[in-house]
Amino acid sequence: MSMPTWKAASRITFDQDYLDSGCTLAYDDQTGVDNTVGTYATNFVIAGVCFTAAAKLFKCRGDQSHVPDIQEPPGLHHHGHGHVQLSLFYLFTAVSFLVGAVNHLIVERKDDVEKHVTERISYSFYGIASILLFHFGMKLLGVTRTSDGNLKKIIWWSFTVSSLIVLTYFIAIKSILFVGIFNIVTCLFMIIVYILQSCEMRGQGNGNTNERKNSYLVLKVLGVVTMIVGPLLQVFLSPTCGHDAYETCFEDCPLPDPTVFNHNALFHVVYMFGLIILACVEVISPSIVAKGAGSKTIEEIRIVGDKEDA
Repeated sequence: MSMPTWKAASRITFDQDYLDSGCTLAYDDQTGVDNTVGTYATNFVIAGVCFTAAAKLFKCRGDQSHVPDIQEPPGLHHHGHGHVQLSLFYLFTAVSFLVGAVNHLIVERKDDVEKHVTERISYSFYGIASILLFHFGMKLLGVTRTSDGNLKKIIWWSFTVSSLIVLTYFIAIKSILFVGIFNIVTCLFMIIVYILQSCEMRGQGNGNTNERKNSYLVLKVLGVVTMIVGPLLQVFLSPTCGHDAYETCFEDCPLPDPTVFNHNALFHVVYMFGLIILACVEVISPSIVAKGAGSKTIEEIRIVGDKEDA
């Protein structure tokens, strides 16, 4: 198998000679791989954004010093945030898109061995990232492997084991559709979690602190919704801007130039904005886990601090 031809100029998707001919030359389906500059460049950008977010969130884990209206007693550290899970979600997402960038950068034909290897690696990290995000949501609800109640532990382990088994199967058959659907379902779950947190906060009163926290929750929901819109745009535009439209030179694609910036690149940009919004708001106003999650909540820390002061 020949090595990829490296060019100083931006590599363009599919067979450029075929496209330049107005799709009159012989059609070779094996050249139908997406190596547009828009796709692999945005892959690299998302990877950089996610590595940065992962580092910041991990640094902020348990740190209440930057959170308004929270006074943590000396000598105690709050571990009630899900920032460890969330930082790992960003880390695995970063690796997934980084490997995807390499895939789009070096692969020239659909039968290239590198294509199948890098796709499985990318899908694996993306799928695990979704599991970690789901774990983050469950932790906010008080469901962890160290929860106080046995039912919560059973729920956590049942989800984790079953999702890993199902994910392994669909990655083995290279079903990007399932991995994408799983990510969207996880995002929908996170929206529900944030809405439940907002409802609980409203039930505690309408003070300025709760109103501010509710505003941040709205921004978190906005970030997650944006993360859903991205892949949906990719799916809706795929028939006219993706591989299926290659044979007809993308004549029905609404994007200005799909041979440079196509549906995949658009998905990356929109998804990236959602990731940025969620990470920034979680750093500014960290989500608090429910009681019974196997770690101290802010209220529990305050109680311990009051007892120590007494």
